[in-house]
Amino acid sequence: MGNYFAQSMMVCCCAGFFNPNGEGSKEYYETLGLEKNATEAQIKKAWKKKSLEFHPDKLAQRGLTETPEMRATLLKINRAYEVLSDREKRGIYDSLGERGVDFKEHPERVMNPEVMSKMMQEADSSARCNVLFVILILVAAVLMWPILFALRADGDIDCSWGIVWIPLWIFYSFGLMLAFTAVAQGASKMPEELDEEEQAEWEDPDPLWSRCLSLFLLVMFILWQALLCAQLDGNIDVPYMVVFIPFFISEFYYIGRDVYEGTRKIEAPDLSEIEDPNFKYAVMEKVWQEQQMKKQALGSAAWHFFRSMQVLIICLEVDGDIDLGWWVALLPLWLYVTMQCGCSQLAMATGMSLKAKKTHKPQDEMTEEERASMTPEERMMDNEIEFQKAQSSAYCCSFCCTLIFVVLLGVRLSGVHSVLHLGVLLHWT
Repeated sequence: MGNYFAQSMMVCCCAGFFNPNGEGSKEYYETLGLEKNATEAQIKKAWKKKSLEFHPDKLAQRGLTETPEMRATLLKINRAYEVLSDREKRGIYDSLGERGVDFKEHPERVMNPEVMSKMMQEADSSARCNVLFVILILVAAVLMWPILFALRADGDIDCSWGIVWIPLWIFYSFGLMLAFTAVAQGASKMPEELDEEEQAEWEDPDPLWSRCLSLFLLVMFILWQALLCAQLDGNIDVPYMVVFIPFFISEFYYIGRDVYEGTRKIEAPDLSEIEDPNFKYAVMEKVWQEQQMKKQALGSAAWHFFRSMQVLIICLEVDGDIDLGWWVALLPLWLYVTMQCGCSQLAMATGMSLKAKKTHKPQDEMTEEERASMTPEERMMDNEIEFQKAQSSAYCCSFCCTLIFVVLLGVRLSGVHSVLHLGVLLHWT
């Protein structure tokens, strides 16, 4: 639900900024000689044909010597296939172009001031206004709701909790509008120009059931907050376990989805049969990215599990079904903080171990010829070292922020009616 909502927001408000006039969504299709409605089978067939054209052995058979331009073309062909063969990446590419895909994979590259400045210059005035409008709305929603919440919790203002939630209701209404519109479009129609074999292999890139599921999860997310506001205002009088039933439903789904994604098997290709080093590197990188996605899915499943357990314990504590004391009741968050610390240390140790095994010099000290002659294994090792370094920093930052938050939350829960801070806990996460 979150990914669908975020992507829809990006498409509606920032498409002109990331992908002016849709020009950024054409190159990969043109590289493979395809139309935008090409099927997965057509994409794979075109990729094989194009990659063979620039394979060093095929070039040698035609009496040609591989040039840097040919090598760059082969890399572009492999990159085009990597994006277009992945449903999620292809959807982002079709809407937001190559920059949108880069933003998903490496947001730090796109958020670079130079890149942002160039994008702002290329965008038209309406796209710039949309981006500024979205930024203002997000800042207002992010800042206004916590301020209203704190003022109401401290008794400095006297109003309904439903009014405190108004900044979020506005935000959610936009999400509901997008989700309802997507469902109302119905099932996607199969392109008419496909032959019988392609029709048999065709799959809906955005199936109706997926859009309905996104709408359901968004409704569940909004419903538990509406019930919480009604409970805090005294409009209903039910146990808090009942109030958070919609929350637990969505959390159980996310846990199941992430566990499935994190444990599914990845078919490892036989790299020994691949002679072209650029093609071998592209295949290795794609397998590596799939492995990282599996790890991220398991990490997400762990977080949803700890979060749901934390909310469950707080609900039981508030309803009077258990009496642990708030510092003990926050045990799931303490365990999550410990896990983050361990992940940070593991990422750091992995990066240092790979760096110790590294036999080639850094790429920024190499000449262009030396970089071109690197083996796929050496390039992948450099990628892994940089990734582990970034992971260690991210885990360390998250550990510090989460630790501070848990300590402050424990102090506050010990002195004030705790359920008021469930909203802060869940929105902060």
